[in-house]
Amino acid sequence: MLDDLTLQRIQNNDPNLTEVKLSPTRIHGDIDLRIAGHEIGKNQHIRVLWVIDFDNETTIDAFKPIFEGISKNKTLQVIYFVDCQLTGGLLDLMRLDTLVELYTSHCRLTYDTLLALSNAKNLQRISLDVSMEPESRMIMENEIFTAINANNSLRELSLDGFELGKNGCDALERMLLNPRTALKTLSFSSGLNDQVLQSLSNGLALNNVLEELYISGNRNHVTTQGWESLSAAVTTSCASLRSIHITHISVCDKGIIALSRAMSHHQQLKVLNISDLRSVSENAMMNMISASLSPSLRLTRLDLNGNDSVTDDTLALLSNGLVVMKNTLEELSMCRCRNVSANGLVQFSYVFHRGDLALKRFRIACNAVNDYVILSLVEGLGKESSLEELNIGSSTLSIGNPGWSALAGLLKNNSCELKELYIHNNGVNDDIFDILATALIDNKKLQKLYLGLRPALTARGWRALSNLLCNTSSIEATRYSNHTLCNLGQESDAPLEIKTLLQKNRGNDEAEVVRWKVIKAHFSHSFNSSILSQSCFQGDLLHHTMSWFGKDSWGHSALYELVRNLPETLKYYKQEV
Repeated sequence: MLDDLTLQRIQNNDPNLTEVKLSPTRIHGDIDLRIAGHEIGKNQHIRVLWVIDFDNETTIDAFKPIFEGISKNKTLQVIYFVDCQLTGGLLDLMRLDTLVELYTSHCRLTYDTLLALSNAKNLQRISLDVSMEPESRMIMENEIFTAINANNSLRELSLDGFELGKNGCDALERMLLNPRTALKTLSFSSGLNDQVLQSLSNGLALNNVLEELYISGNRNHVTTQGWESLSAAVTTSCASLRSIHITHISVCDKGIIALSRAMSHHQQLKVLNISDLRSVSENAMMNMISASLSPSLRLTRLDLNGNDSVTDDTLALLSNGLVVMKNTLEELSMCRCRNVSANGLVQFSYVFHRGDLALKRFRIACNAVNDYVILSLVEGLGKESSLEELNIGSSTLSIGNPGWSALAGLLKNNSCELKELYIHNNGVNDDIFDILATALIDNKKLQKLYLGLRPALTARGWRALSNLLCNTSSIEATRYSNHTLCNLGQESDAPLEIKTLLQKNRGNDEAEVVRWKVIKAHFSHSFNSSILSQSCFQGDLLHHTMSWFGKDSWGHSALYELVRNLPETLKYYKQEV
């Protein structure tokens, strides 16, 4: 939040300060609002502004001086409004010429808000999550699309908490039919009904721009008629539509079947996300799976998360389609499918025994993963697999030493292409991590090992990780440490040394990473000069090492320590000219 130190950094135009948060309850110190606004207004590095808890006109008026100053900023691109009433001085921020992204969360809109939106010609992304009384919300929502329709630069629009009336639905249709629209992503969360889907379908009929459609939420009242109208639009038009997300919503079987027919005929569709659907039977889901595997459909991503209608039989159908049809699917997510058994996952894992499978990302978190599932997966992935991400986190069954040892064997295998491995909430302790760390010593591909929040590692486990990233037993060992692993996901509980090593591994130049580790581990402060007697320093290597140290100011201290410890290693030659 804004305090004296942050204000000083703003005044000094600190290039590392690109984000500022404002809240009436979290402005500390004796800060002059007008000066603060002026300094933020002339800052050249701030890109993101958070405005939080300005929920009444009295508070907004009290902070008007700071908003007036900020409104003169020439670099601000993104604003987040959280729990605010969008009126008064806050609207000055929405009129910034440089603003390209606007997000609101639990905010109250006013007619002045709509006017500001209609004049914000450069906005490319708008996300509105409203919080208003039902009667005022209906009035505002009927006008929202008219205001947004004036912006021909808009690329993404997300609406949460809206319940459109007839006028609002008509405005939605006009926005999609606008020949000048540039909208590529449209997201609705809650408030859906047949009328909204009918207007959406009518708008999509002649729209050749929209690429992504998101439909989700709890407060929805869509019947078969609504889903059939959307299906008809997808089947006969929407040539530009590449991605469809229908999640956290109740869909009847007839609706699913109608959507299945539409998907199988939409050759441009690449992404299908049908996660957390309610009221869908196993037969209807299998109908959708069959459609997604249609030879005319070239899906690259399929999400089936959280569906009770996904069963062992569903997986059998899916695996058969992936193998027989040589599908192009690259990403498959089936997390939280509680009606899938360990045996079902074992049977499905046989798809990886084929070397020509296109799958690169496979997620089965929160499922019945045990040793047998992992052993079967590893057997397939040990061949020429293209899989780059595997998520087996939060298993509902226990994983023992056979499973972890098999996984370690996979990480040792040069054919393994894994770049990300998620094993969080699976009881990974020091013993298990020792097994994995040993396997990763020569692994040059895994970049992310997600252990989750608060992994069950003691000092011993963290030492194993530190030794993996920077083995200090010798210069040679440091040189051949792991310089690829750079991300644990949640790193808040990791020791500072681990965080630093992971950060260094994120660098693009491995030679510089090795240099930093060698200097840090062996030539910082008063080092042991006997290290220079190692075989790796035979010949002219010592002189090359000195040159290596002295290449920039960071290594000068190490060069100084080297000369101080071993002055006899320096020889001066008089060269005759």
